[in-house]
Amino acid sequence: MNRLVLAAVLSCAALSAAAAPPAAPAKPAAPRASTSEVNLWLEFRIQHAGKSYAHRILSREATQSNTVVHDAEGVSMIFNALPVLEPGHPQACVLQFQLEVSRAKNVTVQVKNEVRIRLGKETVVVDDPDLRVSVEIIEQEL
Repeated sequence: MNRLVLAAVLSCAALSAAAAPPAAPAKPAAPRASTSEVNLWLEFRIQHAGKSYAHRILSREATQSNTVVHDAEGVSMIFNALPVLEPGHPQACVLQFQLEVSRAKNVTVQVKNEVRIRLGKETVVVDDPDLRVSVEIIEQEL
């Protein structure tokens, strides 16, 4: 008897799934220029130990960019970034980045992360009492 009830339940589930109408196709996203035609401005702002730094790098989409900055007080910063535009999401960019901040007194901070950022919007990617980092990515077509 249990087998008969189980068979009936499974048959009903299969029939109801088969009778369901197909889902409407997803609306395609607006087309984007091919990645070979897009450069991205990467603007990052760093606040560390009471000082502020801002740097802009023009980078080809899906290409790693590196910036090294030294100041007179012995602060060194290395910022590596790899921005990739998200297919199907015209305002989104995935950013892999690595930041290292070193001071003369052997204080070193390292951050490595991957985040999804909306193009044209400044996004805080590190918010710590001693370190705040924000990034803005702006698309520039050739």
